[in-house]
Parts: sequence; structure tokens; C-alpha cells
Amino acid sequence: MPKLMCDVKTCYYHQDEYCTKDRIKVCNCCENNSHETMCDSYKLKAKKSKTLADTEFADFASINEYLSVSCNVLDCIHNQHEMCKATNIKIDGMDAKDKNGTMCSSYASKLF
Repeated sequence: MPKLMCDVKTCYYHQDEYCTKDRIKVCNCCENNSHETMCDSYKLKAKKSKTLADTEFADFASINEYLSVSCNVLDCIHNQHEMCKATNIKIDGMDAKDKNGTMCSSYASKLF
């Protein structure tokens, strides 16, 4: 499984530059432009209130450094049978408000 780093601080699953989800899915943003990618597993983090303790991630066992990553970006060199086989993956989108604001920075086109 790839080692995944995540810079999407607005995502519910983001913690300490990693992901607390057990697997993610990367997909195309639009069919006409396959090199535009996004994290389809993105979920907007709820804003903390003064009464909410730092227990937002209590339902997760641990940070996942290595994850299963499914991917439908067929022209990416790391895609093998719709699974990512990259050694390292980075998901970016620091100010994302939804999954369209995220991207897989490890995308590399098979087409030159």
C-alpha cells in the first residue's frame, strides 16, 4: 500500500498530515480532463465549538500512514487495475471546502 501524506486540513479525516480513514478513492474531476484529480473520500470537518473537546477523532483507532487507494484516473502511471501502486502519494487542498478543492499531487500521466 502507498504511503499517503495529506495536506487537506479541512477534511474530517485529516490529522497530523495523515489520514485517519482506512482507505480513500482518487478520481477524475471531470471526464474531459483526466489529469484533474480529486480525493473522492473528502468529508468537510465540522467547526469546533467551545463545548466540544478535542475528541473529534476519538472514533478512529489511529492515523493511517499506509492506505489502500482506489483510483479511476486511468491515464496515471501509478494506476494498476484501478488501484494506486505509487510508493508515496500526496493529497493537496489546504483550503478545500469540498472534494473539488482537493487533488492528488502524485498524479503522473502515461501520455507524454
